[in-house]
Amino acid sequence: MKVISFDLDGTIVKDDKRTKVADVMDELFENPNNFIVVYTARSYSIFHETRELLTKHKIKYHALVMEKIRADIYVDDKGITDNDFFNTLD
Repeated sequence: MKVISFDLDGTIVKDDKRTKVADVMDELFENPNNFIVVYTARSYSIFHETRELLTKHKIKYHALVMEKIRADIYVDDKGITDNDFFNTLD
C-alpha cells in the first residue's frame, strides 16, 4: 500500500475552491493500493469545521491529520511540489 499525503490549504483547496490536485486525489482514492491522507497545520480545535470543508468540496480521503508542526521551512526526503507531482502523472 502506498500512503500519499496532501496539504489542505493552498494545495487541495485554494480561495475556497477545489483545485486540480483534488481531482487527482479522487482518482488516486479509487485505487485500493493507495491510502490518502489530508494533513493541515490547522488547530485540532477546528477539526469538525475542517472535515466539513472537505465534505463541502467532495474531497475523497482516508485520514485527516491536524496540527502539522508549524515551521517556515520543511525538510523532507519525500517532499514534492504540486508542479512536480503533476509532471510525474504525464
